[in-house]
Amino acid sequence: MDFSDYKDIYVFAEQRDGEIQPVALELIGKAKELSKVTDEKVVAILAGCGIADKAQTLVAYGADKVVVIDAPELKDYVTEQYTQAVFQAVNAFKPSILMYGATTIGRDLAPRIAARLGTGLTAD
Repeated sequence: MDFSDYKDIYVFAEQRDGEIQPVALELIGKAKELSKVTDEKVVAILAGCGIADKAQTLVAYGADKVVVIDAPELKDYVTEQYTQAVFQAVNAFKPSILMYGATTIGRDLAPRIAARLGTGLTAD
């Protein structure tokens, strides 16, 4: 497998009720530290409904770029809808690293994305 297309550190920016969760901001900080070693950009994935205006907060905390997935079916976290949306983004952009918070949502979503990608997962 050719990994040369895989680049950048992606962070799933968890939000609930349109509010970015503190864990997402913490992960962006950790990703920013890691990016200094890997010389890659930090990209946040922000999924939800009517949340595009929250992207600037992620940039303020250190994201170089934000991929916004804005759709009515992503208003509330539903496993299959989020899995499909995030998988499509990850499959298209090919991050070298993908980080999730160790939250209920992160622990539900991360293994599903890893399984669809056929890749490993390190938890906690």
